[in-house]
Amino acid sequence: METTLGVPAHRGGVLVRHPGATTSLLGAVSRTSGLDVDLLVRRPPDRRTALERQRDVRERRGDTPVGDTPVTDGLRVGWLDGDRVRPAHPVAWSSGSGDREVGPHHRARYRLPPVFDEVRLVIAWPTLDIPDTEVTLSLPGRDAVARGTTPVWDAPALATPAADGFGADSFGERPGAAPRPGADEPGRVVAARRVLHRADHAVLVLDRLAVLGPDLLSLDLDCLARGDVAREVTAAFPPGPDDRGPRVAVLHGGVARAGHALSGSSSSGGDVPTCAREFVLERHGDVVDLLVAWPAAGLGPARARIPLDLA
Repeated sequence: METTLGVPAHRGGVLVRHPGATTSLLGAVSRTSGLDVDLLVRRPPDRRTALERQRDVRERRGDTPVGDTPVTDGLRVGWLDGDRVRPAHPVAWSSGSGDREVGPHHRARYRLPPVFDEVRLVIAWPTLDIPDTEVTLSLPGRDAVARGTTPVWDAPALATPAADGFGADSFGERPGAAPRPGADEPGRVVAARRVLHRADHAVLVLDRLAVLGPDLLSLDLDCLARGDVAREVTAAFPPGPDDRGPRVAVLHGGVARAGHALSGSSSSGGDVPTCAREFVLERHGDVVDLLVAWPAAGLGPARARIPLDLA
């Protein structure tokens, strides 16, 4: 997980549509150390039995071309360096098998070398007969990226003290299933990566905030710890039924409405344990008013108001 903020390089959108899969860009962030590109690939609902799916996966992986990665099930991503296609490999990924309404999906973050002004991506999925497709993305320039590559431990934090009455019990579980965006809805990024809440020993970072329509937001939150707190948090990894990750709620009309947690990951490797969580939140207008906390790391409830850049 990156420990610098970086500069938003793209707001996201559908890159490649094909009957076998839709590939969308969730967002991209430029840093002096490299370019992170987040992709989401959704396939149509899969009505095969579990045994049939396992058999087909084994058959495909038995003939995997160079540059393919099994965790992304045959998706091939690269970028053009002159006339040569350089393969990119995921540094983080997640997937879901889907159901009869929403097909399986693969989400992966690819890290490219530092690239400025423009990058030409090449995306293909040979096992689905999706040929090489070139997509050109405009990127921020070198000077802008250098100014925006700020360590999360030094960047200003957005949070202010939470109002009286909003405490640890404001993050209760939401009843019912999480709302579902459209099957191919990647969302549009409406806020830059920024520090939401921080103490000397822990930090919560807004990694991605995207609009999923008039009523929903998608929020990705990164959390990092160091020092004595890092050792305490590490003892709680991986997360269990009493998940010790961050908490998020939306404040509206004097009420805190907890976000729906969709997925998460944790890592205790290195000196700074990290975790990432994805939430779906209610949207009320053009400003999202959040209540955020990471109790396991000693970060109590705090308020963070984020204007949505809808231009």
